[in-house]
Amino acid sequence: MVYGLKSKKKTITSRNWPAAPGTITVSEVRQGSTSDDDGNIKTHYYPHVEYTYFAGGQLNTGKQVAFGGVRGYNTPAQAENGVVKYPVNSSVLVFYNPAKPQEAVLEQTGGSGSKTAITMAIILFVLSAIIACPLLIGLIRN
Repeated sequence: MVYGLKSKKKTITSRNWPAAPGTITVSEVRQGSTSDDDGNIKTHYYPHVEYTYFAGGQLNTGKQVAFGGVRGYNTPAQAENGVVKYPVNSSVLVFYNPAKPQEAVLEQTGGSGSKTAITMAIILFVLSAIIACPLLIGLIRN
């Protein structure tokens, strides 16, 4: 929940950040994998974008498209949607933090990671309340 709320706050704050022209230097689908306790390996694919921009008196490199992390997908085709709008050598507007020019985003929105974190926190809170209420009622009656 804290992660999601921090991302949401950054999203709102970034709306006041200045913009600088930038150039996409990397735009590709990358592959990662995770394994569970049984050793089963799950492959996931995620969009990876890098860009350069001039801010704070120097050339900076950024990798963050939006706040809140990058979502992994089951197929490369699904992840492709995250890179298709950022072809290599294309010009973009980069929104950067004037207090820390190396902190920047291409989209002043929350990524799917922050939305997922907030949703999961709400679900876990509701489930905890459902489990805890009968226990508390039982303790009060005794």
